[in-house]
Amino acid sequence: AYDSSNMPEIITHDVNGLLVPVGDADALATAIVRLCNDTLLRDRLSTAARHTAEERFSAERMASDYLALVEEIVRGRTRGGLFWQTS
Repeated sequence: AYDSSNMPEIITHDVNGLLVPVGDADALATAIVRLCNDTLLRDRLSTAARHTAEERFSAERMASDYLALVEEIVRGRTRGGLFWQTS
């Protein structure tokens, strides 16, 4: 994947994926060839990627994170915080 935007938050280079500089077609091609030619690397990265996805983006985790966000917003409002201030 290109090393852009939020990709580094999802992919750790050479741990659960490969990151290449944005716009570097040669680096992207090299990464693709590397994955095609290295079964052990491909298996290791795919296993780690699945683990990352299950750990960070499961339905339970997402629900818990959204609940925490809503609770933070509600607390901010009830204490006169930044969220939904009333006059």
